[in-house]
Amino acid sequence: MDWTRLETDLVHQDNDRRIQALHRLAEELSHAEEVAEPEQLAQLVRQSLKSNNSHVSNAALACLPSLFPLLVPADFDATRSSTSTVNSLAHTLKSVFTLLLPLDKLGDAKTATRELARESVISAGKASLRLGVAAGTGASKDKEGPWQLVERGVQEYGFQSKNAKAREQALHFLAAIRCPAPESSLPLPPLRPFTPLLLPLLSDSDSTVRSLALHTCIAVFTHPSVSSAAKADLKKAMAKMEVSKRVQEQILTAVLGGSTPAMERSPSQGSLTSSGARSESSAPATSDTAPPTRMTRSRAAAVAQSSSSTRQPPSLLSSLPSAAFPPDTANVHTPSSAELLPVYIASERDLLAEFEAMKSGFEGKETEQNWTVRDRSIARIRGMLLGGVAKGELRGVFAQCVREAQDGIIKVSSSLRTTLAISALTLMSELAHGLPADLFEPLFDGFLSHCLSVAGQTKKIVAAASQNTVTTLLQHSTYHHRTLQLILLTLAERTASARQFAAQHVLTVIRCYARPSKSAIEHTGGLADLETALQKGLADANPQVRETSRTAFWEFERVWPDRAALIAASVDAAARKLLDKVRPAGDAPKLDSPVEARPSASTATGQAGGSKKPSVREMMIAARRQKAAAEKEEQAEAEQAQTPERPRRVLSTLTPELSPSRPALSPARSFPGPSILRTPTRPPVSPSFRSANNLAHGTPNRSSMRVAHSSAVSEPVDEALRDQAMQAEQAAQRLLEIAQDEEEAFLPSARDDAVARTPQLNRTLPTAAMQTPANPAVRRLARPQAVLQDSPDPRDGSGAGPSRGSWWVQRTEALAPPPPFAPDSPEKQAEIDGLLTSLRDLSIDATSLRKLSSLAKERPVRENEDEGVRRADPPTPSKTNGRDVGEGDKITTNEFWQGDRRFDKVYEGVKALLLRTDAPEAGMTRDAALLLLKDLVENQSPCFTGSEADLFDLLFKLREDPSRSSVAATEAIAHSFTSRLEPLYGLGALTPSLSAYLSSASTTSASDALARSFALGLRLMGGFFEQLPGAVLEDVLPQSADLLKRALNDAKSADLRRAAIMALVSAQVALDPSASGQDGKLAELIGGLEPDQQNLLAYYVAKRRP
Repeated sequence: MDWTRLETDLVHQDNDRRIQALHRLAEELSHAEEVAEPEQLAQLVRQSLKSNNSHVSNAALACLPSLFPLLVPADFDATRSSTSTVNSLAHTLKSVFTLLLPLDKLGDAKTATRELARESVISAGKASLRLGVAAGTGASKDKEGPWQLVERGVQEYGFQSKNAKAREQALHFLAAIRCPAPESSLPLPPLRPFTPLLLPLLSDSDSTVRSLALHTCIAVFTHPSVSSAAKADLKKAMAKMEVSKRVQEQILTAVLGGSTPAMERSPSQGSLTSSGARSESSAPATSDTAPPTRMTRSRAAAVAQSSSSTRQPPSLLSSLPSAAFPPDTANVHTPSSAELLPVYIASERDLLAEFEAMKSGFEGKETEQNWTVRDRSIARIRGMLLGGVAKGELRGVFAQCVREAQDGIIKVSSSLRTTLAISALTLMSELAHGLPADLFEPLFDGFLSHCLSVAGQTKKIVAAASQNTVTTLLQHSTYHHRTLQLILLTLAERTASARQFAAQHVLTVIRCYARPSKSAIEHTGGLADLETALQKGLADANPQVRETSRTAFWEFERVWPDRAALIAASVDAAARKLLDKVRPAGDAPKLDSPVEARPSASTATGQAGGSKKPSVREMMIAARRQKAAAEKEEQAEAEQAQTPERPRRVLSTLTPELSPSRPALSPARSFPGPSILRTPTRPPVSPSFRSANNLAHGTPNRSSMRVAHSSAVSEPVDEALRDQAMQAEQAAQRLLEIAQDEEEAFLPSARDDAVARTPQLNRTLPTAAMQTPANPAVRRLARPQAVLQDSPDPRDGSGAGPSRGSWWVQRTEALAPPPPFAPDSPEKQAEIDGLLTSLRDLSIDATSLRKLSSLAKERPVRENEDEGVRRADPPTPSKTNGRDVGEGDKITTNEFWQGDRRFDKVYEGVKALLLRTDAPEAGMTRDAALLLLKDLVENQSPCFTGSEADLFDLLFKLREDPSRSSVAATEAIAHSFTSRLEPLYGLGALTPSLSAYLSSASTTSASDALARSFALGLRLMGGFFEQLPGAVLEDVLPQSADLLKRALNDAKSADLRRAAIMALVSAQVALDPSASGQDGKLAELIGGLEPDQQNLLAYYVAKRRP
C-alpha cells in the first residue's frame, strides 16, 4: 500500500482535512495486504493520535486495528523464517507499538474511545503472537519482545489500573486473546502470568468488573486448550488468594464439573431432616449417566424393585421395621450442620493431596479434638462424589484412595455421635451408588461386614441407618456367597432387631440376585443357605421376622418352586395358613403340601350336616398308621447311618407332623437330619459354635414336640373344644420353643448327641415340657455375662475383652464346611499331594485351604507323656469318613505329618501365602489361610517345637496389617499358641524373637505398624508373666526390661504404652498379689520407673485386686 499521497493531508493544519485523510487511510488499510515504511507512517499517525481534538484523535485511533496486522506478512511462518527476519519484524513491531499503542485510552470516559482502544490493543496482541511469544527477546533483562511489551502494558494500564473501565477492557482483552474462535490458528499466549492478575478482580469493588471477571475466568479456563495442571493451579491460587467460597464453587463447578455456574447444594454431612429423607440435590453425582460397567447393577436393582426408587440413593431411614426404629422421626433430635458443597478435583496430584491431608484425622481413636476433623473429611469425600469425581477420568485413583481410607471411614461410622456416624454411612451408600461396579467391589466386603455387625446396636437410629446402607450395598453389587454367609450369621443373633434386619436382607438378596445369579447361587451352596435362612426366619420367635420371611418365601418360590415346596412341608398347619395369606395376587395355585390344616368348628359343623366325633376304631387305625410310619422312618435312618457314601445335605426340619387327622408322608418325603451322623467321640462343641450349627442344620426338637403332642390326644372330644385347646397349646408350645432356643446353646453336648440319635417320630415330651415355661426374661437376667465378651468393639477392629479375636474364630468356624476328603486311599493321598503342590505354588484357593484346615482337625498331634513321642488319638469313624478302621488307618498322625515333610510344606506354604507382597490375597483366601494357621497351631502344636521364634516373627509381621479381620485373627492365633506353651519356655522364645523383629522391622515398617506388633508381643509377655511363680519371675524379668522401658517411653503410640503398663501389672500380680505396686520391687527389677509411670501402675494394680 502506498500511503505517501496522503502524507500532506495527514499533517495539514486544518483538522477537517486531517480527519478526511485519516478516514481514507483507515479504509485503504482495511483492504491492503501490506504497508510500506510502517515506522514513518506511525510517526504521522501519532501526531493525530495525540491531538487535543477528540475527533482527530478518534479518527487516528480507528486506523490502528487495521494497521497492526499489516506489520506481519500474511504468509509469515515463524517455524520456517530465519532468525534475522524474525528479529527485524520484531524490531518494527516494537517501534510501532511504542509510538501508537493506545493503552492510556483504555479507561477513557467515552465508550466509543474505549472500544476502539481495546480493539487496537487486541489487534496488536494478535500480531505479536503471530510473530511468536519469544520473538525479539534476548538474554538482557531489559530486552523484551513485542508480546512482552503488550503484556506489560495491559498489566499496568489495565488489570492494575485504578480506573474500573480500564480493568474492564483488560478483561475483554484476555478473553479475546485466550479464547479464539475454533477455526482460528492463532497461537495462544501463556496463561500463568494472567492468573494472579485475573483472580483479584473476582473481589473487585466494582460490580461490573466482578461479574465480567467471573465470566472471563470461566470462559478462559473452560477452553479446550487449558490443561488439567492449569486448572489445578487455578484451584490452588483461588484458595491461596482467599477468593470467596461462593465464587470458588461457581468457577469450579463450570471448570471441573462441566456444568453451568449456578448449582444447587445438598444437605451436609449426613444430617437427617425431620422427615428422615435425604435431599435430592445430590442427584447429579448419582444420576443415570453412569459408565457402561454399571449395566449389571441396574439389572439387579430392577429385579429388586420395580419402582423408580432404584434409580436414586435410598433414604437411610426408609422401610425400617417399626420395632427397630421410632415411629415418629420428627422426635429424634438431629443437630444442624453446614451445607455440603461440591468438591472439584483438577488432577491426580490434587486428589492424592486431598486424601493425604485426611490421614492424620482418621488415625487413633475418636477424641474431642479430632472428631470435627473426621466430620470434615467425610463431608469432603462426599463433596468429591457430588463434584463428579466418580464419573470422570480420575475415578480409578479416587477408588484407590477411598480403599486406603476405608478403615477410617468405618471408624467414623462407629462413632457415638449420631450425626457423624450417619454421615459416614451415607458416604458408603453414595460410594456404592456412584462408583462403577468393578471399582466398588474391593470396598464392598469391608463395608458390608461392618454394617451387619452393628445391626443390634442399642442406638436405633444408627442401627437402622446402617442396615439401609446394607440394602444399598446389596442393590449395587454382584452376588458373592460370602455375602449370604454374613447375613446368615446376623440371622443367628439373639437381638430381635438384628434378626429383623437380617430377614429383610434375605428378602433383598432374593430379589436382587435370584434371577440374574441363579446359576452362581446353585453352584456355590447359596441355595442351601437360603433354605436355611427361610426356615429359620419362618420359625423365629419374633413376629416381624416371620412376616418378612413369609414375603421372602414367596419371592424364593418364584425362582425355585420345588425347593419352596419342601420348605412349606416343614412348617406346621398354623404357620402354613399364615404363609398362604401373604401369597401375592396372581401367583400359581397353592403348593401341594402333605400337611393339611385341621378343619375349624364351623367347617366341621357344616360338613355332613353336623359335627361328628371320631370313633374308637378310627383312632385305632390312625395310631397303627402312625406306628408303621415311625418304623419305616427308623429303618431309613438306620440305613442312612450305615451307608459309607458321602451324606447329602438335607434339612432336619422337613420331617412332617403326624396326627390322626393328618395323613403321613410317604417314605420318599422323609429326610433324616444331619445330626444322626454325629461322631460319638467328637469333642464337646462350645456354645458359640453350637449356635452356628443350629443355624446351619435346624433344630429337631420342634417337630418332635408337635408329633408327641398330637399322639398324646387320645380321647374323643368335641371339635369346637378341641380347636380351642389346640390354639392354647400352640401358644404354650411357642413359648416353650423360645425358652428351649435360649437354653440350647448351654446344654451338654452328650445330651445333644443322645437326642440327635433318637428317632424323631418316637420322641415324647417330658412331663415338665407341658407345664407353663419360665419367663425367658428372668432367665436372661441370670445368664453369665460371658456371652457378651466376644462381641467386637465398635471403636476397635481387634475385638474387646481378654479373648481378643474370638469373634473372628466364631465367624470362620460357622461357615459351611468344605467338601470332605475321600476315604483313605491312593486317591485321597493324591488329592492331599495336589493341595500341597498348589499351596507351594501359591495358586491355592479358599476352598482348598479350608480342606487343609479340615485335614489338620482330622489328624491332630498330641503329646504322649508316658512314651515321650507324639502319636494320634485312636482312629474314629469321623476320621475315616464312616468306614470301619482298617490296617491302613493305624498309622499315627505324627508319622503322617512328618512323612514327606507334610507339616513343613503346609506351614511354609501358608507362611509364604500370608507374607506375599506382589499380589495380596483377596479377603476370603486370606481368611482361609489365617484359619489354616490357627488350626495348625491348635491341632499340630507339638510340630512347632523348635520353630516358636519363627512363628512369633510371622505373627508380628501379620499384626502390621491394620484391617479388622487380620487384627482379630492374629490376636486369636497368638493367644491360642501361647496358651499351649510352657510359660518359662515360651517367654524365653518370645523375648528374643520380639527384639529381633523390632531391630529388623524398624527400617522397613511404618511406626504405627511397628507399634501394633510391639503391643501384641507385650500382651503375650504379660500372659507369660502371670503364669510364672514369683521367684522365677524375679530371675527372668530383667531380661525383658529393655523392651518394657522402650514401650513405656514411646511418645507416639498410646496403645503401646498401655500394653507395657498392663504387662507390668501382670508381673506385679505374679510377684506379690497383695502389693500396691509402689513398693519399688518391680521398678528395681526393670531398672527404674518415672513417678507418673509408677502411679499409673499402682492404679491398674488396685483395679486388678479383687
